[in-house]
Amino acid sequence: MKRQKSLVGQGLFLSFVAIMASILSFAKEAIFANYFGVSEIADAYTVAIQVPEILFAVVWESINAVVIPLYTEKLHNEGKKGANRFISNFFSIVGLICILFVALGEIFTAAVVKVTSPGLSDTAHALAVDLMRWVLPVLIFEGVIRVATGVLNVHKQFVVPKILTTVRNIGVIVFLVAFSSRFGVFAAAFGFLCGIAIECVLCYLTMLKNERFSLYVNFKDPFLIKAGRMAVPLIIGIGINELNQIADKIIASFLIAGSISSLNYASKLSSIIHGLLLSNVITIMYPTFSRLAAEGDREKLTETFVKTVRIAIMLCVPIIFGGIFLRQEIVSIAFMRGAFDQASVDQVSVLFSYYLATTFFVTVNSIGVKVFTSCYDTKTPAVISSIGVVINIALNIVLAIYLGVVGLVIATLISSAIVTIACLIVVHKKIYKYKITPIFSALGQSVLCGVLMMVVLILIKTIVFTGVDVSSVLMKIVYSLVAVVCGVIVYGVSLIVFRAEETNAIRSRIARILHRKKR
Repeated sequence: MKRQKSLVGQGLFLSFVAIMASILSFAKEAIFANYFGVSEIADAYTVAIQVPEILFAVVWESINAVVIPLYTEKLHNEGKKGANRFISNFFSIVGLICILFVALGEIFTAAVVKVTSPGLSDTAHALAVDLMRWVLPVLIFEGVIRVATGVLNVHKQFVVPKILTTVRNIGVIVFLVAFSSRFGVFAAAFGFLCGIAIECVLCYLTMLKNERFSLYVNFKDPFLIKAGRMAVPLIIGIGINELNQIADKIIASFLIAGSISSLNYASKLSSIIHGLLLSNVITIMYPTFSRLAAEGDREKLTETFVKTVRIAIMLCVPIIFGGIFLRQEIVSIAFMRGAFDQASVDQVSVLFSYYLATTFFVTVNSIGVKVFTSCYDTKTPAVISSIGVVINIALNIVLAIYLGVVGLVIATLISSAIVTIACLIVVHKKIYKYKITPIFSALGQSVLCGVLMMVVLILIKTIVFTGVDVSSVLMKIVYSLVAVVCGVIVYGVSLIVFRAEETNAIRSRIARILHRKKR
């Protein structure tokens, strides 16, 4: 009970921190858009940070995913000493891999840019190469951050790592405001590098409270070999998912100028909203999955998985419905200033809507992948991801011809849906025979409540804001806040009325209050 209360408390505080982090991320993207808009320069910067971000997602996410279950098992079976020896060896080898990546990247930068964005003009290509050479060293710092974050998460520390992720955004904001007039887009690259370097130092110092590393390398360590066997399929699986984004940008580079940056703005905006609440569910529950798997309690693991999926669904639906309803306002508040005009808002808001819908499938699929990883099965998610990327690339080619850049996002949405459905089916067959009814029940209740929420929001817009000029940023913020508050209230009350399982505690509390009043 005490552990559950601790997790709930951290979850609530983590959500608050996520809101603050999202505001900073909004500010970073807005300031960048103000200076560079939807332009060739913005395209070049997007391409330059694309490779480090892909490696963050592929290699470093794999490292984080491997550290948590293996470190948990070491703690459970061998205690602090065995866990410390494993993590020291793992940390040392990750450091060597990071240095190798940076060295290779600096040598082959031009070739990497050419492969990932072949349609860039010569000017944009040259700028992207110069920018990428500056940002590649962040890979070393990110490797340290991922290992340290994994250790902290196992020790039920989720808030501090989340707070520290804001430092990189602060770095970009400070450098853009202070130095963009002198260094142009390079100010963003310098800020990105300095921000992650500072974050790395702070994260490492925080982790030392739980683990103290010694320089130790043993390539024959059985647990390191086990980590490698787990990591390779994970890297392939996550890497295949990232190929979706690479394929999008490769095709977008042949479309009209600004297509890459439009995709990037829309994707980042949806990622911010995803990180606001949805990723916190996965972050908090993954160590629990690993602990239950280490204890061999498959039945409890299955029950926890179903509950986590239900919670994710109930969080996803109002975010998607509300985000699509407020798409113009959200994009305008975030980006519409300077070089980012109304035409840019119209283009990005359409892409944002589809990306936001995709977050539903990405979130549910991520939960399934974490369950597989907790049970040391990293091959199955890789196979499922492979199928998804083939479908995505095929759809990209077809839909981009007829729909342009919008077709690329629709292709991502369709392929994500197929991958998620496949993941849920395979989890059911390979991990444990869970009941699918509670998941469909949560989905049905959430969609119904979401529809009611949308009806109320449309009525508010029609009755309250008809004739009101909401063209200014201030009025857009006021209108959006009113819509969000009303939407949350309507959605929450609807869940209680429809007796969603997750609202049992609230309904019991209301019943007790009413009973006291009657007495």
